[in-house]
Amino acid sequence: MPFLRIPIVALVALVACTPDAEIDLLPPAPATVRVGATLQLDLATNNPAGLTLEYTVRSIDTLPGFESVSQLSTTPLGADFRFTPLASHVGAHEFEFAVSRDGQLLDAERVVITVEPAAD
Repeated sequence: MPFLRIPIVALVALVACTPDAEIDLLPPAPATVRVGATLQLDLATNNPAGLTLEYTVRSIDTLPGFESVSQLSTTPLGADFRFTPLASHVGAHEFEFAVSRDGQLLDAERVVITVEPAAD
């Protein structure tokens, strides 16, 4: 039986050392934004191998018009998310940010963003 343990240990070590295993999207802090103001979140990613990554964001509760008032772009350290909420977005909403490579999900984090009414 000792012969079975050696290949399994070697396989586990090989999988743990792949560059994809080191990708870590750091959790963003909860945020608050007023209607009409722009929220900007830096999505930092631990990416020691410098791999090319893709980022996505989705509103868990499906905010109407979300795609037209949000933007997600890649930066050297991760991604930049910008969101300018509408009056219909007032309330607390959960968003999921995901990082992938070649279509394979590597990590995801959720954050609550609270939208407050516009200042009078």
